[in-house]
Amino acid sequence: MSNISFGQYLDLMSKDSLRVSLNIDLLWSTGWLFPDASHPKANWSGFMQLVSQRSHSRVSEVALLPIIDLNPGDPHCIYSTLSFIEQQANKLNVCDACVTFDQPLWLKAVEIVASSSLKVVCRLGGFHMMMSFLGSIGTLMSGSGLSDALELCYGCNAVLHMMSGKHVSRAVRGHFLADAAVRVTLIKHVLPADEEECDTGSNESSDGGRLTAAEVNSIKCAYDRSFEGCTDEIDVSAQDT
Repeated sequence: MSNISFGQYLDLMSKDSLRVSLNIDLLWSTGWLFPDASHPKANWSGFMQLVSQRSHSRVSEVALLPIIDLNPGDPHCIYSTLSFIEQQANKLNVCDACVTFDQPLWLKAVEIVASSSLKVVCRLGGFHMMMSFLGSIGTLMSGSGLSDALELCYGCNAVLHMMSGKHVSRAVRGHFLADAAVRVTLIKHVLPADEEECDTGSNESSDGGRLTAAEVNSIKCAYDRSFEGCTDEIDVSAQDT
């Protein structure tokens, strides 16, 4: 940690320097406030797939590499693999190659890279990374009441495993539910106080910093257009509001 230095990124402190598309996550949360039978609220992954209808680069090549006839957990096998990856990266003028390991092999690979000074970045596998992240949330939020909130939907034993990083699918679903409850509560504080203000169509700002009816209608229109993949129009409308 003594060799790590942190620079000041002043541009991140200005909201004008951030992409408007980053607010798509917040736009997805507003779907709880605009129930529509013709456009039921999609889950997070489905909504992101709808609004991200763009071209992606294809895989350039998939080839079978030489197989090392050793135990995968053997340090010699791991070192040989990392050395081969580093050599291939040098041929392609790649400064630091990236390789993914499961957690047991990742721990050994990190030690080998550090001791041998290899130019390889060891990345933890997606599933184990998710488990570690969920476990860190459970540790940080211990005693905050999050477990009590999750017990409204899940059993006590299930919540214990969810907070420790186990039961990944249940934990992700539970955290999405808790996040939705908090977001809806916060968003209601900026919406008009009653439905009459929304129906009037007034553009005058209300007390307490609440949104006007025109701004609420603009958000609803942006949410409806997101189902058609109109992300460019969403960015423009968000800039106007």
